[in-house]
Amino acid sequence: MFFNMILVKYTLYLLFALLLFGFYHLFVRIPIIAGYTAKCACTQYYENGRSLDAIADEDFNLSLLRIAGLSANDTEKSIASSVFGMRSRTAVYKQGLGCQLLQGKDDYNISLPKEISISLSDTLDYPYGSKIPTKLPSNINLEKLADAGKQAFDKDRKIVTKKTRSLLVVYKDTIILDINEDGFTSDTPQLGWSMTKSWLNTLVGIQVLEGKMNIADDQLFDHWTDNRSKITLDHMLTMTTGIDWEEEYIAVADPTEMLYMSEDIVSAANDNPPLYIPGTQWYYSSGTSNMISGLLRDQFDSVEDYLVYPYKAMFNKLGMSNSFMEVDEMGNYIASSFGYASTKDWARFGLLYMHDGIWNGERILPQGWVKYTTTEVPSSEGRYGAHFWLNKRGAEFADAPFDTYSANGYNGQKTIIIPSKELVIVRLGLNSDFDFNSLIQSIINAIDHE
Repeated sequence: MFFNMILVKYTLYLLFALLLFGFYHLFVRIPIIAGYTAKCACTQYYENGRSLDAIADEDFNLSLLRIAGLSANDTEKSIASSVFGMRSRTAVYKQGLGCQLLQGKDDYNISLPKEISISLSDTLDYPYGSKIPTKLPSNINLEKLADAGKQAFDKDRKIVTKKTRSLLVVYKDTIILDINEDGFTSDTPQLGWSMTKSWLNTLVGIQVLEGKMNIADDQLFDHWTDNRSKITLDHMLTMTTGIDWEEEYIAVADPTEMLYMSEDIVSAANDNPPLYIPGTQWYYSSGTSNMISGLLRDQFDSVEDYLVYPYKAMFNKLGMSNSFMEVDEMGNYIASSFGYASTKDWARFGLLYMHDGIWNGERILPQGWVKYTTTEVPSSEGRYGAHFWLNKRGAEFADAPFDTYSANGYNGQKTIIIPSKELVIVRLGLNSDFDFNSLIQSIINAIDHE
């Protein structure tokens, strides 16, 4: 009897300790859970007009995200999120900048200096205008192409949220496949997550063309007086800075603190210490991209000029009329993660690289920039270039052409460029385990049937 009482007593102690341990680990994650859901729901709600219930059910399918409670304030155009009423976070909608996650009050009042309007010619064919040609290249097997599209949208019966949301295929500058699930079109802005990093490559490249930045530049931040002073812009674009960084999203770690718990993403990233000699080790770092965003900001005399720059230099030039990038509370573009664009616009972006940085006869990127972008970083084992993913020796897609490269994002967002096949494939969805290798094979089989 006495032994049983002791056993019950210590079992209760253990259960209580486990309960405290679990509550602590949930409690420290609440600002991240609330921040993530507030920010992502805000853009979907105010930009795309989706209901909060639909966003919660379809987009927040991870168990921890489902415990967040969302509420809208349409007067202030903001979304608040909290977990069991604790540690509420708020994101506010800003025209042309999507939604901005606040760390309390809106202390900096960041906004675009004026409303941006991008118009497309209705007499020019896509991609240079809005007119969609009805005549397709003669070598396409339409039945095989339709099958490829159907397979991309087949749902996993066990996990119904694992699905494609939009698929667009451009062959020889012509849209040959355009499929979207209900509620989305090829003009709907959708979050590309880390595909945004490849936009940053473009924005830097344009600065290089204009002679304002150089990939050999070093001594990039004033407080980098140690080995970090030797880090060049090239090291940053190729993810070989050697700066300590843990790309972890489940725990409270470098990227989650940067994205959801800091009002200044640039400072949150560039304070980390050096770990390796610059140029010797490749490893993926979202912090690196946001440091580059800070360096880009330094090229402008005002925050207003910096905020307008993506529109002036890229979106307007390419006719990306359904595209925008979001900012942190201080107005830094979150170039690691928060770029939104329609499938037509993501494909326009891919076509810029397909055509070696030339758009409708105008050179947008420096001569040789695309070659630089697609040159393998030695320590990446054929997987990475300069803010783009590569397929050297089949490193990314086993059966795709080796000249394939792509902008990649969380949850299976991809803009795939295959120069040897004159193909750009954009897939947006909700699962990172999507079979891109089979999709690419199926599409190539549909255009190579002759």
